[in-house]
Amino acid sequence: MERTKDLADDAGLDVINTQDLPERLEQDRLLGRGLWRVDIVEGTFDLDSRMDGTTKDPLDSCEGLPPQFCPLASPLTKGSGFDNTPTAISSWRDYYKAKSMDIAFPAPLLMSNALTLFHAISHLFPRPSSQSSSPRPMSFAPGSHICIHIIQATQSQVELAPYYQLLAPLFPYVTIDIFLIGPGVVVVPLASGMNVKGPLDTPTVLAKRDHSIEYKAEAFGSCIRVHFARARYEEFPRSNYPPHIIVCQDAAARLFLRPEGEEGQTVGEEDLKAAEATVAAVFRMEGVRVLFAESTELDAAIVRERIRVRGGKSSSVEVGVNPFRQTLRRHMPTLRIPAYLNGYLVTCVV
Repeated sequence: MERTKDLADDAGLDVINTQDLPERLEQDRLLGRGLWRVDIVEGTFDLDSRMDGTTKDPLDSCEGLPPQFCPLASPLTKGSGFDNTPTAISSWRDYYKAKSMDIAFPAPLLMSNALTLFHAISHLFPRPSSQSSSPRPMSFAPGSHICIHIIQATQSQVELAPYYQLLAPLFPYVTIDIFLIGPGVVVVPLASGMNVKGPLDTPTVLAKRDHSIEYKAEAFGSCIRVHFARARYEEFPRSNYPPHIIVCQDAAARLFLRPEGEEGQTVGEEDLKAAEATVAAVFRMEGVRVLFAESTELDAAIVRERIRVRGGKSSSVEVGVNPFRQTLRRHMPTLRIPAYLNGYLVTCVV
């Protein structure tokens, strides 16, 4: 577990402890501006938070960001060394240089999901597979199309969806469809401009349960389309929108469930069956790349082992530290180790 202890040391950026987060956001004059909310950064923003009616709607996803992010699909800085070769960006430091951004600005708190997806597309999966069955062809050359399924999505992930616009200058002349799929999401982000208030069982809310937002960046010829589906993955029409990559965040806790659960809590039989159905839906896919983003090295090891048992393809499973992890350090009291959202990436091809 040595890598877990030292994960903060090679980030090259300020690491913020969870208990210090409100003070740090206040100090940087970010707290309460746009999506700079403690619950969104920590990933605890849920349905109750979305539906309580106390949050100004819509929020401005650019609020609090440096001017080079307004709009979010702004170009990379000319002369940065990355403006003509954006896929050469391989770390937060590279990205800060590409955007001429002050190293002290806490961009990873809100942008980790988007840049982790960039890393997966540009660095993790393009290399040839050693498997006997090759993955579905995927390219980010001009004119290409890429489809991503993010499963077991949470409302916090939905709220951060506007930041997928950051992909536009990184993949010029490419269309990317990103599906956020999960049974526990309202599906319309606060920053989308669409009001969704009232009980979840009202016709007004249910009528918006399937919703899409299209972000066109004419300067780059790019199009980022984000789709929201309030459904379990096994119920989602996967064959209608075949993915190049399936992504699951914190799969050790959300997908590969164990009867004993975490911290002594028992997982109900229905939850176990539902999780197993989702896992089965993933492994029924053929030639699809799968990315599991885990918060600790222990969770990554658990996921790796579950894949080996499930798929019998241990040689194809890889685990690595994510250079675009979030820089919020959480502490796991039962394990006495720190955790970082998107800290470790487990990759395989099913």
